[in-house]
Amino acid sequence: MSASAEGLSATAPHRTANSVDPFRSSCSLEGNWQFLCLQILARNSRPTVTASFYRIIRNSQGSDPVIITANAAQVSSRQVTAHELCWDCEQLFRQNGEDWMARQVFQGADFPLLNRLQFAIPAWERHNHTAYSGSACGVDTTKLVYFGASVLWRSSLRHWTTSPTETTTVDLRPNQESLRTFLLGETSFPAGVVIVTACTDYESQACFFPPCAIREGVVPGYSLLVLGVSFRFFFGPGVPADFQRFCCVQHTRIVVANHREQSLHSYGHLSRTAKESTGLKNALRQQHGISSENYPMGT
Repeated sequence: MSASAEGLSATAPHRTANSVDPFRSSCSLEGNWQFLCLQILARNSRPTVTASFYRIIRNSQGSDPVIITANAAQVSSRQVTAHELCWDCEQLFRQNGEDWMARQVFQGADFPLLNRLQFAIPAWERHNHTAYSGSACGVDTTKLVYFGASVLWRSSLRHWTTSPTETTTVDLRPNQESLRTFLLGETSFPAGVVIVTACTDYESQACFFPPCAIREGVVPGYSLLVLGVSFRFFFGPGVPADFQRFCCVQHTRIVVANHREQSLHSYGHLSRTAKESTGLKNALRQQHGISSENYPMGT
């Protein structure tokens, strides 16, 4: 299943062994109304992905990331943030998933989540994937799902500004409110399926794709990719029964697979329109002695 390119932004790595790149964003409203707890309180500046993920990128790559949108590819340290959550809600997000997840994703030379799974006994094996019980492997799938849901929910709160002329968002419709109450701890996870994949390919491990709609699959859904961990969300009663056995919520299932084709599909949409900035060309020339023409994105 592939993701729509509509509103898509991504980060692509400098081609080095330890290269990872972020795309971080958040949203804001006038006044002090809190998106999560719905209280009128002071709000803290809140990125979609926390500073700990940015430190992983900086430490492994040793330079600013390459940020790719539909119109441009450039080296940038810019992080789009705004006041979104109160202090209590921010701590809730950190404790329930963000801090734990920062220790599981691809670190540049190590991938803790994938390593844990590859030394375990699988639930089943197929030619294109292997499935594991996260709980049997000692993986906290509650925090895994919470983290993915929090990123998806935040992405739906507004049109994020990714460049002076571009924005991106996802439309969750009724699922936005059901995810909000889940994240607040008031309700269980909404009816549907969450499929989590630990990716074995470098292209997926070394980048971050913000949430976007899946429009070309069997059923509509949403996908996001964070440093080698792919999330796919499908809501409602129309989700095929075959999807249920892959669900991380119902069965604590985690899939290990090569995700390269899906990542390159998304890269391909962007690479056809994005133009490399002078800064990116200079960075590639200085670090690798190559030109951007010889460095196609995602290959």
